[in-house]
Formats: sequence, C-alpha cells, structure tokens
Amino acid sequence: MAPAASNPKTPHAPTKFVPSTIYKPAVLHPPHSLSKIGQSGHWVPYPLGLMPYDSWYKLHHSNGADIQPKPALSCPVCGGKREMTAHMHKLFLVAERLTWEDDLLSVHDKELNANLNLKINNEHGIQRPIVNNSVHLPGSKYSKMNKFHPYYNEHEMMLALELLSATESLTEASWSLWLEMQLYAEKIWGAGETTGSLSSETMAGEHMRAPDTTSHDCVSERPRHTSGLLTPPLSSEKEPVHEDASLKTSTTTVLPIHAAISAMQQSRSTTNATTSSSCSNRIISYRSLQDFYTLLDQIERTSYVGALFLESYAERLKDDMCKDCWFAHNVRLDVF
Repeated sequence: MAPAASNPKTPHAPTKFVPSTIYKPAVLHPPHSLSKIGQSGHWVPYPLGLMPYDSWYKLHHSNGADIQPKPALSCPVCGGKREMTAHMHKLFLVAERLTWEDDLLSVHDKELNANLNLKINNEHGIQRPIVNNSVHLPGSKYSKMNKFHPYYNEHEMMLALELLSATESLTEASWSLWLEMQLYAEKIWGAGETTGSLSSETMAGEHMRAPDTTSHDCVSERPRHTSGLLTPPLSSEKEPVHEDASLKTSTTTVLPIHAAISAMQQSRSTTNATTSSSCSNRIISYRSLQDFYTLLDQIERTSYVGALFLESYAERLKDDMCKDCWFAHNVRLDVF
C-alpha cells in the first residue's frame, strides 16, 4: 500500500530520534569448495555459500527450474545425493529471507521464496500467511520493543536455536518428545535452574565481553580470542556519541552465536543457577510444532534474533553431512 500523501497545510508532528541497531552475523567460515561463488557471476550472501551449489539451487528453486539434469541436494562431504526434508527446506527459506538486502533483492527471488515458504507452511499445517516483510525498517520494527522478538524471552529463543542447529527433520513425534523434556525439566528443577541465567552478563565474564563493533556503514572485523566466550552486546549498552544524530539512524553489530549457544550448554551443568522470574526462563511462545515454525517466519531482518539465527544456521551448514558420512566420521569399527 502506497504511503498517504502529506498535507502541506497540516504538517506532521516531529518524530523523536530513536537510533536503531542493525545486527548482522559474523562471517566465521569460508564458502564451500563446491559453492561456485565467484564463478559465472554467481554470488549468495553468507551463510548460504557454505553449502554446495547444487544443494543451494535445489533449495532455492525446489523443482530445479529449467536446468538439465536437475540439481539435487548433495552431501557437503561425499557429494552423494540426499533427501530434502521439509524441515531442511524451511530453515533454508527463513535464512534466505533474513539475508535479503533491499537494494540487491529482485522481485522474482522474493516471490519465489514466498511461494515456496507458503507451500512448506501448508505441509506443516500452517494455513495463514504470517511473514510481514513488505516494509523493512533498519533494526526491525518489533525487535525495538522486544529484543528477543518473536520469542517471549531469551530462554526459549536459545532453546529454539539449539534445536534448529541439531536437527535434520522434525516430526510431530520428535517435537512432542523434545517439548515434554523441556517442560519436565522446568517442572522438576524450576524455571531458574533449567538452563541457568541466559543473560549476556552470565554467558561470560565482563573481561571477555565482545568489544564494541558498531559503525554506520560497515562491519568491524571481530577480533579472535584464544579462550573464553564471546557474547552478543546488550541492547542497553550505550550508543556511540555522534556530533549530528540526524546523520546517523542505525548501527551495525556483529554477533557470535556459536559462543552464546556454547554458553547455554555450559550453563545447564551449573548447579547453582541464578533463579529468575517465573516467566523469564520458561517456554511461553510455542507449544506446538506449528507455533514453532510460525515464529520462524516472524523473525525480522537485521534484528538481534535474525543475526543469531543466521550464525546458528552457519554452524549447522559447516558441520552438515549425510548419515553415512556421520557414521564413518564418528563411529570406529576397529574397536569392536
């Protein structure tokens, strides 16, 4: 819908300047050797280049378009063909949408993603459209009010990212089992002791906090550390001071999700966890598999959760392999 024309006789009231933070994932891994990035003009944003070209093409076009022979999903390790699950396709479509940049996005690609996503949603029993991406605001609209949007709290957000990074397929049975385990843990150990405090302060010590990497039009290189955990900066941290605030409407921050997920796993083993409020460490937003997938479509581009999702997806792609390769890599037959 086109914006309404303003009436010069009744000027709009001045809006208060509220700086936004644009979050982007940290680029931690090089492209896959078979990604074909840089060949024949092919390019895809990070982390989509961490998979072979044939896999990207199959996930991007689904039916293979007019290419003959039609590309198939392949194992990044052995190159063998593998089956594309609805779960794998869903995660790709969400990640692809979150990497969009308005000045580089074609209408064809946007419509293709929307149509494929609608098809996958129908397979999961989600009938209503829920992707609201017609107008994109730097730093996202709803994430300004809730840093963990579309999730209710940081606890359920981290649980969701952890599950997504470790699963190739989700069924009603596996989902129900996972959810029952989480709810049982909440009931037995209490909300505060289920995963401990998942705030950025307790993920790592203050001396290991990631340095300020905000800038107006570029992303600073994230320094490497030999030990400890890096944590995403708090949204409440002080914004850099500028001489003219009107010239700067957003900042860009790089987030290391792998450190946050590792910290969450370590915090589970802590016996003296900090007790939080009754809702801060409980699953509130999703109870069904349909709820879970619906929330993925509500993750906003350039938001805090959007950057975390992309880095989680990058770690998934980096370690991705077929079942045969996983068995050969993790099971030693010579010990039997």
